[in-house]
Amino acid sequence: MRLSIRPEDRRNLTVGFVGLLVIMVAHIMMETARDALFLTSLPATQLPWAYLAIALLAIVELKIHEHVMRRVRDRRQLLSLTLLTGSLITVGFWAWIEDLGLWAPFGFYVWTGLLITIVLIQYWLLLDDAVTVTQAKRIFPAIAAGGVTGAMLGAFAAERLLRFFAPIDLVIVAAVVLAFASATPFLWRIGVGAPSAPNYDRETASVGWLLGDSYLSRILSVVLLGTITLTIVDYVFKSTVASQIPAEGLAPFFARFYLGLNSVALVIQIVGAGWLLRGFGAHRSSALLPAMLMGGALGLVLGNVMVFAIALKAFDGTLRHTLYRGAVEVLYLPLDSERRERAKGIIDVFGHRVGQALASVLIMALVGLGLTSRQFGLALFIPIALWLMSIFGTRQRYIEQFRSRLRQGAIDTTLELEALDLHSLETLLTALNSERDEEVLAAVEVFSTHGREDLVPVLVLYHPAKAVRIRALEAFSEAGDRRFVPIAHRMLNDDDPDVRAAALRALTAVDPDQALLEEKLDTEASIVRATALIGLLSINPTSKADQLVEWVKSGSARTRRSLAQAIRHEQGAVFHEALTELVQSDDIDVRLETLAAMAHNPDPRYLPHLLPLLGVSELREPARQAMEAIGSPALAYLDDALGHRATDRKVRRRIPNTIIRFDATEGAEILMRHLVSESDARVRLQIVRALGRLQSRHGPVHLDPQILGEQLRENLGRAVRLATWRVAVERHSTEGHESGVDDSELLGVALADKERACLERALSIVGLQHPSENFALVWRGLRSDDKGLRAASIEVIEATLSGATRDAVLALVDHGETPERRARLAALALGQPSSLLSYADAVLAMTKDSSEVIRSIAAHHAAALGVSPAPEPRIFPKGVPEIA
Repeated sequence: MRLSIRPEDRRNLTVGFVGLLVIMVAHIMMETARDALFLTSLPATQLPWAYLAIALLAIVELKIHEHVMRRVRDRRQLLSLTLLTGSLITVGFWAWIEDLGLWAPFGFYVWTGLLITIVLIQYWLLLDDAVTVTQAKRIFPAIAAGGVTGAMLGAFAAERLLRFFAPIDLVIVAAVVLAFASATPFLWRIGVGAPSAPNYDRETASVGWLLGDSYLSRILSVVLLGTITLTIVDYVFKSTVASQIPAEGLAPFFARFYLGLNSVALVIQIVGAGWLLRGFGAHRSSALLPAMLMGGALGLVLGNVMVFAIALKAFDGTLRHTLYRGAVEVLYLPLDSERRERAKGIIDVFGHRVGQALASVLIMALVGLGLTSRQFGLALFIPIALWLMSIFGTRQRYIEQFRSRLRQGAIDTTLELEALDLHSLETLLTALNSERDEEVLAAVEVFSTHGREDLVPVLVLYHPAKAVRIRALEAFSEAGDRRFVPIAHRMLNDDDPDVRAAALRALTAVDPDQALLEEKLDTEASIVRATALIGLLSINPTSKADQLVEWVKSGSARTRRSLAQAIRHEQGAVFHEALTELVQSDDIDVRLETLAAMAHNPDPRYLPHLLPLLGVSELREPARQAMEAIGSPALAYLDDALGHRATDRKVRRRIPNTIIRFDATEGAEILMRHLVSESDARVRLQIVRALGRLQSRHGPVHLDPQILGEQLRENLGRAVRLATWRVAVERHSTEGHESGVDDSELLGVALADKERACLERALSIVGLQHPSENFALVWRGLRSDDKGLRAASIEVIEATLSGATRDAVLALVDHGETPERRARLAALALGQPSSLLSYADAVLAMTKDSSEVIRSIAAHHAAALGVSPAPEPRIFPKGVPEIA
């Protein structure tokens, strides 16, 4: 078991280890005594009744537990009080067991099962509140090793004491140990934000509430089926042993068996449990126990009954409290504290004890049918198979809990408008009478979108809001609905020039009147005059061409804006030169109106004038809309511009997100081609992000998996290289060396920035490989200061990736490790040399880097060192291309 213990882990790890060790010492001593006392006093066929009694009393205890938890402010006090009370009751059994008659061993058997249930529920709740999921995977195996160590020590002590004392004497020793254990809970350190007392809700903290939660119900099924299986295994083991070992030899046998069992369990815990839990995850790790039991059940059917009955119990004893318990505990960690608090007691008691009760009834039925131990092996196949299915059935829901946490903690929610039902458009008529202008505008827009302008009454043209009247005029004229004409003539005398211009424009669209336009050209305000001029040009392109050129070149900003606005509603090549001149204006409003006109009058000749505007934040979106309106010629133009190194870098970075506005398949092909050939790191990042947006908008789009795999490996390799260089620079700086230049800190910052960008690109590529996952949220979670969000992101990465890629990514994002160790672990994961570079070698390597920033700064350091650039030390495999 490789421990990766960090300073923040040490206290809770130590307390958890010692506390569980002491508890398990007492429990194993009590278990040894109870098994011997029970089987020497009662037949093994009474075991199912004991299981059933434990189950029923534990369910009753759950209600008492809820009642007490609402009143105890500190969970540590509750655990301490439980242990102390357990010690006193155990002393009572020791003192009066001989006076209680033949069934006293039955009562003691039930008491020990009930006590360990209560204690372990409270113990793991306390631990769950103290750690995140990432910490849990580091320290749960080590804490579980404390339990296994305690079980081994308890078995060893029992075996030694039984050489001199009777089994009943183990009970008083166990009681003393429990009393000692009652002091350990106060040493726990609960992190900020962990509740000191749970907030139980009687209505929601119920079995019905739990079964209604798809994730919690799956955890319950895992625990329930596991308990049924292990209870049957326990019965097969004890009944077989009782039938083949004399009564006087039972206590020594159980002591030696538990000693050997827990010794093996400790070895497993130290050697492999932690590695399995970290490397294979909670689900595959928890499946190991039922898989082993499946093999043991087969052996019970086909082989020696005594040998395989012992083997089944050995699998149970060595894995249940080591790997399996730790893996099941990890399943609770995606839950928030309150939800986990409500669920854990129900699952632990209902799952374990109802499962035990069901198993008891099943055992009694099978015994009643006369089944032998060998035939019990056949019966075990069914619950084991269901158990395995249940374990793997929780996997998807488990990851979804972390996705949900990321969505809640890393992004803001946004609302989307729902599409209205076309068959119910008539109901929008009531919206036309609304006092809110935006509702009236929305209604007119919907009618226009669905071609139902005929349902809009012309009386809307008398609406007091200017925007409503103008939009209604546009809707009527675009539909060729002449009902508006009489009212539009009256609107030519409206007080607002924008309304007069809209009326003139609408009338010209359905009934051009040259005389009217000539009149307005000479007497009206600028917006109406511009509308009249454009209207005349649409009728006769040569009639007023000179006047248009004059206004475009020398007119005021208001006049030019009015021209662009008027052209937007007209069609024709006659306006091309005017728009290309207007889009170069210094006035932002003129340019915005011009871009709107270009979008309404698409022409490929606009493209050279639109491309530079992608670098201007205020104009980027309308420029994209104009390009989108042009269609295929615009996409081809963008393809060429992205591949042309002479294109302004700021513009090139905006091209990928413009390309995705066109055909998804064609856009994906273009971006994938440029992803391979692009050398600018920031442009490449934008390409990857654009591909991710393309997938989110259009669903799965075919992306060459080989290209994505190569890009992922290149970016991870680049990140490791940058991390290695940064370690060398930082180590040199902390050792107090003077390089002769004062920019070593700047070099470290530049390397960290490039490393972060490489990692972001790598995760974005992973997102392209797994489009069902939102790796943008995963990246935000990793960058968050919230430990819970970081842990959630790591869980998603572990569940999505596999092999060397997963190990390399996890190493690079593990901020709990030193930079030096992160670089070394990531290099090892990728199969690259993991030795660190000297400062001089790192500087020389950086002078050959593809990043101009890093090369420039490194050149100063190289000069200060008095060295000249040499061939870069090869720390990566041959054939890996250089990337920025």
